[in-house]
Amino acid sequence: MAEASPACQASMAQVRGQLATLPTISLMAVRDGEVLFSYGAVDRANQVYSVRKNVLAMMYGPPVAAGTISLDSSLASLDIDDVGGLLPLERSAKVGDLLAARSSVYHLAANPGDDAETAPPLTRAADMHPPSAARRQLDYGLMWWIPALPADSPLAGAYMAWGYYGQFILVVPKQRMVISHQRVVTAAEGSAPRKVSPAEFLRIANMLVQSPCL
Repeated sequence: MAEASPACQASMAQVRGQLATLPTISLMAVRDGEVLFSYGAVDRANQVYSVRKNVLAMMYGPPVAAGTISLDSSLASLDIDDVGGLLPLERSAKVGDLLAARSSVYHLAANPGDDAETAPPLTRAADMHPPSAARRQLDYGLMWWIPALPADSPLAGAYMAWGYYGQFILVVPKQRMVISHQRVVTAAEGSAPRKVSPAEFLRIANMLVQSPCL
């Protein structure tokens, strides 16, 4: 591999310097299967919190595309119920409704056994941009967060998995890149550990995609 140019080295030093100000454990940027940038313990397995819902959601893509799963199927038609029983109105909810529910749960009334962490999530990348309410400059579509960015942003069109404390996976289709970030919290940090915000992570991601190295 050719030696990095001075501009490339300077930009990567800026990224590493910015990461050093955050409680980041690891960050990796990949394009077309090639690792372009890595920082920290990228080979360490850590808890990813709500990101696991996004990962599980990705598994819906192939069966939806193959027609094995229909987003228009209702819970009643699939004979899906819950502990204590669902209301008739709840059983009329469609698979797509559950995938668009931010908590992963589409109940009008709580039942014993409800678990927002294990209810079924998402579908395919082609449906990442339905209308939704903006929050923290993020929209929400089928279990993935959508950064509200100008059309000329190098991250425009990206969608993001977001887990508590600062676990992120950002998919940037127009850059053919995926950027992952992990933040591990230890007991020594007490009851209010420092989080990495979406804005802080997206700032790093923006620096990476604009680097002359990448």
